[in-house]
This record gives sequence, structure tokens and C-alpha cells, in this order.
Amino acid sequence: MFEFLKGKTVKPGQIGLAYEGKEMAMVWASAEGSTVKLNHWELLTNQKEGLEQALLDRVTTLELENMPCHVVLDSSQYQLLLLEAPKVEAGELSQALRFVLRDKIDLPLDDVEIATFPVPEDAYPRQGEMVYAIAAEKKSILEARDLVLNIGLDLKSIDIPELSLKNIVPVISQQSEAVAFLDFRKDHALLSLSKNGVVYLCRNLNSSIEASTLAFPDWNDRLQRLVLELQRSLDYFESQMGQGQVERLLIAPVAGVTNQLIEELNLNMAVKSELLNLNQLWGSFELMNSRDQHDCLYGTGAALRGLSV
Repeated sequence: MFEFLKGKTVKPGQIGLAYEGKEMAMVWASAEGSTVKLNHWELLTNQKEGLEQALLDRVTTLELENMPCHVVLDSSQYQLLLLEAPKVEAGELSQALRFVLRDKIDLPLDDVEIATFPVPEDAYPRQGEMVYAIAAEKKSILEARDLVLNIGLDLKSIDIPELSLKNIVPVISQQSEAVAFLDFRKDHALLSLSKNGVVYLCRNLNSSIEASTLAFPDWNDRLQRLVLELQRSLDYFESQMGQGQVERLLIAPVAGVTNQLIEELNLNMAVKSELLNLNQLWGSFELMNSRDQHDCLYGTGAALRGLSV
């Protein structure tokens, strides 16, 4: 959403970098004919030499200088709000939204950058034009920009996880089908619903699932709360938004959890739950294990942005 243009590429492909708290996922992908090649992936932890130095070492070792790079912010670095769009010219929308957002975000307006992405016209037929507004910390934007420039990559954009996902789903699903995507992080779950490759609805769910959760005495209660939250969103998409039934619920991998969770959801919901396997993107089922896929999910989405196959 925040665009940058400069520099030239050396090697084919592009880099996706995604903040994960104090860590960062790095994915290098390139197009080869009608397929996508995965060249490198890893989660860089807060190492002794520092994240920037670790990234610089990778860029130097892999000879990636000047390669296009897309960055994804961590969920703690921005707020996403669905709002009725002010009736102004497109070029004035972000400025007009600042007044709408002043009482809706946690940070002072002077400390945020505003970007938007549209909601399809048929999503809210009973309301006026709606828009998603992203209020991102200026500090985070500048830190991401400086990081990428300092390690010698060509910064093209800074995105958010919700938009990173839309680069993945169309590659592994039918463009025309309505698809729900569910990803669990440490303290929340992200649900995204799309149709015809376009994002219609994004929601953060109050659910967190990891391997230890399955052994909790209240696991069944947690599961039922998750099912209720999911069903409400799917019903809203179908009836209130008038978009028909969601055909598939794609679950991003969570190590030690995903298979049982999918089985439980298929027993409790009408929609078919399936594993989102990122290896489908690369034409191989042996590259990324479930932990890799969880850690590098948004980095993968960033690396796929605009990649022609």
C-alpha cells in the first residue's frame, strides 16, 4: 500500500520480508515459465549481530543486491478499520480519513501514515461506499524503509498481512470461488474472505491455537468458540453481503495442530476445511515443512506480489 520505486534488479525474482515481532521472515521467489521457483526461505531471529546485519549477510552471500523487495508489517505496527468512505475525490481520500480516524485509533494522527484499499462495490449493498483504512506507525514505515535500503535491496512496497495473503490465495484456488483463509498467530487469528481474487472481509478473531492448546481441559470450549466466530463471519458474507456460500476454508499450517484442527472443523461446520500447503506454489510437496510455512507465510505473500507466471 505504501509504494516505493528505485533501482534495478540483478538476479531474477524478488524478495519478501515480513516482520514477526522481533524476527523477520525472508523469502526469495522467481518466475520460471508458468511456475514459481522458491530460491531461499528462512526466519531470521533477533541474532547477536542484529537483524539488519543478518539480512545484509544473506543479501551479500546470495548476491541479491538491488533485487526488488516487498515488506510486510507486523500486526502490532498498524490498525485496520472498515469505514464508510468520505465523499471526496480519490486523491483526497487519505487526508479526509484522518479526521474520521482521530477518535478510532490508539496513536496520535501525527504519528501515523494512512493508506487505503477498496471494498468491492457489491459487498455492502445497503450502505454507502466502504473502504479499508490502514493506520500504520510512521516510525515502523521509516524503520522498514531504512532497513531495506541499508541492506542494498530495492524497496517497492510496504504491506500488511491481510494484503499479503491475497497474493497467495489466487495462485492455489479458482479465481471465481469464494474462499475463506484462516491463520493463527500467537495472540490472535486472522480471517480473510475473498471472491474472484478480491478481498471482501478481514477480521481478527479472539482465538489463539498452538500445539499445547490441544491438551488444555477447555479445548472443546475453545473449539466451539472458534466455530461460532467462523460461522458468524461466513453467514455474514453469505447473507448480509450477498456473496453466496464460501466453498473452502483454507487453514494455514500450525505445527502439531493443523491436521486435528481441520478434522474437528469438518465435523462441526458445513464448509470444507483444508490445509493451505504453500508447497503447491512451488510444484513440490517437499520444500517447506509446516513450521517453515507458518513462519514464512507472509514473507511468501510478499515475494509473490505482482510476480508474473
